[in-house]
Amino acid sequence: MHTEKRSVMPPPSAEYALSGSDELIHEFAQTVADENGTLYRVSVWGRREPSGQWIGWIEFHALGLASPVISTDRETTQSTRAALEYWATGLGRVYLEGALGRALSPSPAAMPHIAP
Repeated sequence: MHTEKRSVMPPPSAEYALSGSDELIHEFAQTVADENGTLYRVSVWGRREPSGQWIGWIEFHALGLASPVISTDRETTQSTRAALEYWATGLGRVYLEGALGRALSPSPAAMPHIAP
């Protein structure tokens, strides 16, 4: 299990206040593909919130393409880092494919509002 810390910004959502360092929770050996056949490396990232709870989201890195990382919004809230790790290791291909679809086509509620 990695405990890598990173300095990139979290997924673009107002709910991600910069309250702690992002940590790599789990990297999947399997890849997932979008509807165009692009393969993505998948990882789960998390952050400890001021409340002590851990939030987790999924990131997708396109293989062979110089494109930005695609992230889901918050996928889970867990009481401990160990609970977040356990959650991440239980995710299967179908869940990851659905998460990729959500990340590629965020709902209007998840998209930032731009004032006129």
